[in-house]
Amino acid sequence: MNNMAAPSPGLARRRFPRRQFPRLISILYRGEYHKGYGVEIGEGGMLIEVGVNITEGEIILVNFMMPATGISIVQSEVRSTRVGEHSSQYGLLFLNLDYDGRKGIREYISSKSMQESVEEMKRFKY
Repeated sequence: MNNMAAPSPGLARRRFPRRQFPRLISILYRGEYHKGYGVEIGEGGMLIEVGVNITEGEIILVNFMMPATGISIVQSEVRSTRVGEHSSQYGLLFLNLDYDGRKGIREYISSKSMQESVEEMKRFKY
């Protein structure tokens, strides 16, 4: 019997590796500014947690800071939703991330610690 868990559907769709991103972020949604937290980030998008209800398919602006390249302001499409009691998580697809933004994310991901790699392998056994 095979005890290996199947990868999550989101993981199977991803074209870029991700890394945990426990940092403050902000979004502009329907003319209102909201603060939240990053959960994961990759060159293609990020998972955020905010205390506002956002409809899938909406376009928002997300602001975040990368250690190597500074502040990025990126137009993003909400592609997935995980609704919680006090806040919700949203999977974002970056629509206009520039070269420097991609480079900063790539550098951040490549500096992933061994501990993060081990934790990731435990979560997503193939």
